[in-house]
Amino acid sequence: MNRRELLATGMLLAVAGCTESADEPTDDPSNETDQSEPDDSEEPEDTNESTESDTAIEIASIDAPDTVGQTELFDVSVTVSSNEPGDVAVTLVDANDETVDEASTEITGEGEETVTVSLSVGDSVPAEESTIRVIADNGSESAESSTSITITSLEADWEAPFEEAKASINAFLDDLTSAGSEADDRTILDTTISDSYDGLEGSGYISDAEGESRDAYNEAKPDSDTRARMDRLRDEVSLLEGLRVCQRETCAVFEKLEAELEGFRNGDSLSGEVDEQYNIALDEVDNLSTLVEETEPVIGDDYGTKIDQIEGELEIVDRMINALTAIFSARNNFEAELYGTAFDRAQSARRDFERAVDDIDDEATYPPEDSVDETFRDHAAEWENEASEIENGASGRQTETDN
Repeated sequence: MNRRELLATGMLLAVAGCTESADEPTDDPSNETDQSEPDDSEEPEDTNESTESDTAIEIASIDAPDTVGQTELFDVSVTVSSNEPGDVAVTLVDANDETVDEASTEITGEGEETVTVSLSVGDSVPAEESTIRVIADNGSESAESSTSITITSLEADWEAPFEEAKASINAFLDDLTSAGSEADDRTILDTTISDSYDGLEGSGYISDAEGESRDAYNEAKPDSDTRARMDRLRDEVSLLEGLRVCQRETCAVFEKLEAELEGFRNGDSLSGEVDEQYNIALDEVDNLSTLVEETEPVIGDDYGTKIDQIEGELEIVDRMINALTAIFSARNNFEAELYGTAFDRAQSARRDFERAVDDIDDEATYPPEDSVDETFRDHAAEWENEASEIENGASGRQTETDN
């Protein structure tokens, strides 16, 4: 084969080789990369799912009381699951969707945990079904849940101090009545002007009742019938103080009468202390009368009748005061041998003392109408006897000067 043929044959072989090479597949790495692209495209989806799992937050439960009273403080516990730290906000809203109270706390983001906050209910919150709303937020996601809670009316604790005040008032009344009687059914009318009563122990009972009735008033719900009743209770305690002082000063009048009689028999001059004490007692009964008129009692009774009793006693004392002036004058005139004047003064005194005895002995004169103050009556009778003795002694020994 000549040179030209060889060259032609070589060129044909070269072309044939190139053609064969193009038709046959090769192990080009770039082809493998292209074939694996579908697998690489799925990887971002796996990454997104992992992110959602990491940032998810869920409220598992809300633990709160079913009911809570006005003015009460209560706890709300929330169980939250989160893989990131965040906050839990708890809000109490009323039936009108108005916020009553709210509080928040942090979560660690370390899985499931329970956090607790405290909420309070005001006394003006409507007593009806309300809602506790919870929002948990970790910055990436948030969750919300709620539960119902019923607000109940304020149940004021006025009964305990009321019962204490009632006991103190009854103790005072018992102390007052025991000065005049030991009977089981005794009343304040059993203690009269002739009894010994200083009111010292009663003052302590009233002091206790003042504080207890004030507590009962403060515990009662404003603008309620109970609050009005507790206000009346406080007025009654004030009335008791007026009664205590009035009874003490009235009994002191009788003590002055007894002291005056002893002084008379000892030859002493008229002291005037009965008149002075009578005026003190008269002022106190006027004060007590005003208190009774302004008070609607809650515990005690017979207050108005008690005033009638004391006024009746003091009216008799008023008559006796005039008789005291007359009998002291009669004695002095008799000793001065002015028998005519002594007779007249003694007779006047004797008549006044006699009327006093009759009035005290009359069950209808002043309360109580079914009994008589025998000590008071007997005392007036002693004065009557003293006056009668001077009257009888002077009647047959009048001098020419007297005529």
